[in-house]
Amino acid sequence: MPIKLKAALSARRVQTLNKPGSYADGGGLELIVRDGSRKTWTLRVMVDGKRIVRGLGPYPQVSLADARALAVCPRNNVLNYIRL
Repeated sequence: MPIKLKAALSARRVQTLNKPGSYADGGGLELIVRDGSRKTWTLRVMVDGKRIVRGLGPYPQVSLADARALAVCPRNNVLNYIRL
């Protein structure tokens, strides 16, 4: 059963995050914070029981809205049984 998040990320929260770690937005979309200043969007999906992680780009070049839009296509591909 999927874990329900307390709240999805907001644009303001993404901007102010500086503690290293992984911050989930839901649906496999995550913001990875390294060294307090480097932030990268990733998408995690499962295909045939294997976890696949795809980078979507660095923040702020890729905004929260852009990352959510980019995450839709790979997720739809998995649902349609197309390999990433």
